[in-house]
Amino acid sequence: MEPNNHLLESLLKNFRLKPWVEEGEHEAYWSSWMEEHPEDLEILEDARAMIRGLPVHVDEIPGQEIDQSFDELSRKLAPSRKVKTLYSAGIYRYAAAIILILIGIFLWNRYDSHQAEIMILTEHTLPGELKQIDLPDSTKVVLNGNSVLEYFDAKDERRVELQGEAHFQVRKIQEESGPKRFVVRTPDLDVAVLGTTFSVSVDSIWTTIVLEEGKVALRNVVAHTGQTELIMKPGEKVIYNSAEGSFSRQEIDAVGYNSWTAHKLSLRNRSVEELIRWFSTTHAITLRVPEGYSERELTGSVNMENTDTAIKMISMALGLEPVKLNETTWDLK
Repeated sequence: MEPNNHLLESLLKNFRLKPWVEEGEHEAYWSSWMEEHPEDLEILEDARAMIRGLPVHVDEIPGQEIDQSFDELSRKLAPSRKVKTLYSAGIYRYAAAIILILIGIFLWNRYDSHQAEIMILTEHTLPGELKQIDLPDSTKVVLNGNSVLEYFDAKDERRVELQGEAHFQVRKIQEESGPKRFVVRTPDLDVAVLGTTFSVSVDSIWTTIVLEEGKVALRNVVAHTGQTELIMKPGEKVIYNSAEGSFSRQEIDAVGYNSWTAHKLSLRNRSVEELIRWFSTTHAITLRVPEGYSERELTGSVNMENTDTAIKMISMALGLEPVKLNETTWDLK
């Protein structure tokens, strides 16, 4: 793939592009990107145009353009004796027109193949909200608070782009060509499955995958592990830290860990640092704890139907006093 095409494809896969083009979100990110890549602004504009649905189409070719192409071809193809017949000139003229038409068709086909993948639905939740979703393929999803999910369907693949946290019960689909993949795409990893039960959580640094049953393959991990993919087994949690470029793997009670889908938060297999990040991501609540507490681990679970009560119980388990500063910030002292 040519470098420009590779960059265009990368931009189109960036989950921040569509919200920026359509809603003006992630403005700071894209302002910084444009400052760092001034030589690629034209490619960014192409990506924005594709998001807006501007088609690449074949226009009627003006006669002047055909004449110019004819002259150029004539110079290259004319015999050394510089003799041109009316017949050969006509051939060259229409050859130029055909070349231009073929180029236009090529561009149209590239655009059309990109559009072959269709976004079927978009779902989002408010901080602290849980939403049950049935995808068109009958896959069942529980979308955690402050999250965004987009579902795409293509000939050989079903794909979800996720910001936040979601739990999936994927339905297997068998096509004539074979099983139809289901992929959850995050900024750093692709989680590829056929039919299984798992959760994916994405924040600004961590991508966390917890597998209850079945098998998933984590792709786009070559730069971090040297492997083409990383295979998870049931009862396993994998965390990818994009700031450090590192993976950690842990055997856990995966069903208990994912009990947030029933408004219960398991404190087992979560460090205090994970809890802090979880509340920030799914509830837009900042928990501030004293230095030295972030690596501690807790046991048990708390009911999340009342967020204030849950935070007070967590604070008590840590031996700290909870102080609510406002609706989005707590000090645990």
